[in-house]
This record gives sequence, structure tokens and C-alpha cells, in this order.
Amino acid sequence: YGINDRGQVVGRDDTTGRAFRWDPGTERRVNLGGLGAGSEAVAINEGGQPAGWAATDEPVEPGQPAPHHAALFRAAPPPAA
Repeated sequence: YGINDRGQVVGRDDTTGRAFRWDPGTERRVNLGGLGAGSEAVAINEGGQPAGWAATDEPVEPGQPAPHHAALFRAAPPPAA
């Protein structure tokens, strides 16, 4: 998990296995998605950009774990009111 000076928090949702960002101004948690399998945001900069890892949903070789890739997440903007 990570937090910046704005109070934005990032991490991994244990229910979905996906990275998220929570913003104290909106009190909303946003699913940051991934590459088909699990993901986790481990840091967030002052611009609100979460960084972490994302896994593909298929291993390179059968019986092996799916590869993990470095990721800079971009959350979708909140829906218009």
C-alpha cells in the first residue's frame, strides 16, 4: 500500500485481487484494472499516478505462474454528475 501527501491511498483489493486508488476528497475507491489477472498498486506520486504490478492471465509455459509486469495505472475519470 502507498499514500501521498494528498491523502490518496493505493493498494490491492483482497476481494477482487485488483489494484485500487482511494481519494479522500471524493471518498471513492476506484478499481485500477490490470492485464487479465491480479494487480497491485504499491506507490502513488504527488500527481496521483499509482505504480505497481499487473499479471497476465496466462503463463508463458504451462504449469508456471503468470508473469508480473511493472505498471503505471491510469484510473478512469469519475462519472459525470
